[in-house]
Amino acid sequence: MIAAQHRIYACFFFFAVTTGALMARLPDIQTHLGVTEGQLGLTMIGMSLGSLLSLTFGAPIIERLGFRTVAFFTTLGPSILFTLIPFMPAAPAVFALLFIVGILSGALEINLNVEIDRLEAQTGKRFMNRAHGFWSVGFFVTALFGAMIRQSGISTAVHLGLLALIVLIVGGYLIYGATPAPKPERGHADGGHQIAFPTLAMLPLCLIGFAAFLVEGAGIDWSAIYMRDVFAVEPFVGGMGLTLFALCMAVMRLTADPIVSRYGPRNVAMVMLTFASLGALLVGAAPTPELALLGFALMGAGC
Repeated sequence: MIAAQHRIYACFFFFAVTTGALMARLPDIQTHLGVTEGQLGLTMIGMSLGSLLSLTFGAPIIERLGFRTVAFFTTLGPSILFTLIPFMPAAPAVFALLFIVGILSGALEINLNVEIDRLEAQTGKRFMNRAHGFWSVGFFVTALFGAMIRQSGISTAVHLGLLALIVLIVGGYLIYGATPAPKPERGHADGGHQIAFPTLAMLPLCLIGFAAFLVEGAGIDWSAIYMRDVFAVEPFVGGMGLTLFALCMAVMRLTADPIVSRYGPRNVAMVMLTFASLGALLVGAAPTPELALLGFALMGAGC
């Protein structure tokens, strides 16, 4: 019997494995498309725009379709779509595909987080941090193997194709047996889904999250290209930036709860954001690849 939370962990893990494999192959995709770093960045924005749209307006549709149906589309769909990228002739086509993946990724975030919240309410146990920890573990695993695969010379198409096959078989099996947790009873009338702007009290939390995501985006999206262009390292060493970033993020997510309980959220947030900032500065100023890799590790732990 597979526990409900383990199926949710698997969805986070497989989505991260799929996305991380794409990020590990970004240098090859850039070469395939024949674009500059700036043009590649504009292409990658497609995923962010799709995610923003989905996170803002997708909740009613997700509620209507239900947890399992949305989990099928959002966990398995990106793995299939990513296999098309090596065959696309131009960056605008990749932008459009990533926009669709972004819509799926935003829906996945809403779907899984709401389901975890309901499961926690049903069982009285905490699963949220561990679930997001599995996202980081997925990125670490795929970054490590992605670096090895790039070093071996296996093509991007074969790499992403084999990974999609694994995700479809294993992920599809786990999601098929999922049973959604019951919706919590509401003590007042539900006014429906609305767009709420942050209050002044919440604005600092939004800014803290914004800062952390800036660092996370830099580490995940650009580490492999940065190591290649600045230090001209081998593909395996270049992939270690993403690997160390994801590893340190996973370790902190899976072990930070006792630290937060002891020292408080504000103190921990200040220290971790300082780590992330120092890591970013170290990456930018590093004279050697070893110091740059240390910087990526600090960035991951801080985020």
